[in-house]
Amino acid sequence: MVRRLASMPAIGVQPVGASPSGKAPDFDSGIRRFDPFRPSQPTLLRSFGWLTPLKISDAARQRRLSAEAPKERRRTDQQRVPMHYVYLMQSKCNSSQRYVGYTSDLKRRLRSHNAGASIHTRKYAPWQIVAYFAFSAERRAREFEFYLKSGSGRAFANKRFW
Repeated sequence: MVRRLASMPAIGVQPVGASPSGKAPDFDSGIRRFDPFRPSQPTLLRSFGWLTPLKISDAARQRRLSAEAPKERRRTDQQRVPMHYVYLMQSKCNSSQRYVGYTSDLKRRLRSHNAGASIHTRKYAPWQIVAYFAFSAERRAREFEFYLKSGSGRAFANKRFW
């Protein structure tokens, strides 16, 4: 950085965007600068679609405002979200035998394990469920099952659930 003495005038030096008199910035200098608050430039969140406005139909808006809306929002059996379960089982006859699995119907899966339908659990039947975890997304459930079957997942399960 060059220091200038007060007695030395700056010759030919003019700040960018300043008027020729050097007193006030020249807004008509023709230099276009980035303005982060201009509405024509989308923010980072909007560019990824995180802040896109919801489009609500008139009928949906009327349902939302009507007094009957809470009754309509209740789920029936046909609209129920299917749940996906990751379960941890332990053998009743040999407590050192453990099993981690995934299913979408937990009661049916436990009956099939105890009936001997699975060759991996047939030898140590009957089984009891130690813990289970419900997920609304199948992918999350399968990823969690895969994690519990990994080395660090086994250590986590041994410390927290067994």
